[in-house]
Amino acid sequence: MATLHNVSTAKDGESFFAIGPVTIENQTPPQKANNGKDYSTVFIKSAGNEMKLMLWEAASLCKMPLGVEVTLRGKFKKEGWTGSPSLRCEEITPPEGAGVYDPKDVKDKGGKPKMKDCIDAGIRAVDYVVRKERPELSAAVFTFAANAFLQGVKIE
Repeated sequence: MATLHNVSTAKDGESFFAIGPVTIENQTPPQKANNGKDYSTVFIKSAGNEMKLMLWEAASLCKMPLGVEVTLRGKFKKEGWTGSPSLRCEEITPPEGAGVYDPKDVKDKGGKPKMKDCIDAGIRAVDYVVRKERPELSAAVFTFAANAFLQGVKIE
């Protein structure tokens, strides 16, 4: 079993199967990443060392017990490409006192609309003002509609 100090001083890419004892400081609910996979971020602490633990896929549904000292068991891999060292975990044995998030509660990341959709919104707005015999408003309406769509406003 590795301590958090051992993990933080290990080389990037090194694997661990048990880490502890650690205290779970905070956990974000699972959500979709840009790559379409579910993840949850957990902040763990032990004797002055702090580290971010990224739970991926099925492991992201594990609801960690906060403020409790536990030993984490699973497949952990140290990553340092984010600037600060962190752990990646795709398989975990839920520690004592852990719960489970409901898979249907995973937050979907609201992605940005495509440029084509913004242009279509602008064209529909221009079409509307032309039909209302106000073509002088076309440029302003196009810009307004495209920007509104980009900010998430639905145009009807």
